[in-house]
Amino acid sequence: THYEAYVQAFNSSNDRIGYYMITYKNGYGWDFRFTVREYEDVVWYVDEDAQGAQLGTSWYHAFRNLQDALDVAEEGDEIWVAEGTYCPDEDMHNPNGTDSRTATFNMIPGVGVYGGFSGTEGDRSERNWIANETILSGSIGAKFNTDNSYHVITCNETISGSIVLDGFTVTGGNANGSYPNSIGGGMFIANGEPLVQ
Repeated sequence: THYEAYVQAFNSSNDRIGYYMITYKNGYGWDFRFTVREYEDVVWYVDEDAQGAQLGTSWYHAFRNLQDALDVAEEGDEIWVAEGTYCPDEDMHNPNGTDSRTATFNMIPGVGVYGGFSGTEGDRSERNWIANETILSGSIGAKFNTDNSYHVITCNETISGSIVLDGFTVTGGNANGSYPNSIGGGMFIANGEPLVQ
């Protein structure tokens, strides 16, 4: 049995100062870890090949799935994603996916999501999105595309341009359902004008 939970920590002014990662592994008891992260200039790391604790705080301890980074990111944060293929139905609790066609990467207003990293960079300018192809794929379930995600990405922002998606290949969406699942197989824009490049 393996349980994991994230509890964000705030100071008396209601500013986010970090989070606790609480884990339980059968036979090893509970483990509490506290990670301090300043609210400004927070970068969350994602690498499907990461070998660390999946805290998202460095390349070594990167999340292995993009969904986990989107779960903790807040306005003003950035998410750096290393080369590989990431599906919206996968997270640390479901590493093999749920096969749910409604699974989608919900972009967070005010958060920039950047692909094209090798997994060693210390600055965003060092990435090479051509050499390090980073794929967001709706190809879930069986090998045929009839059961793929309706929308690989979903954007719903109140301030146009606050969402940035940069350096990705988006593939495998199949919007063959009833509205709103009949449009936007790659990206469904419910509101706003995200910056995609």
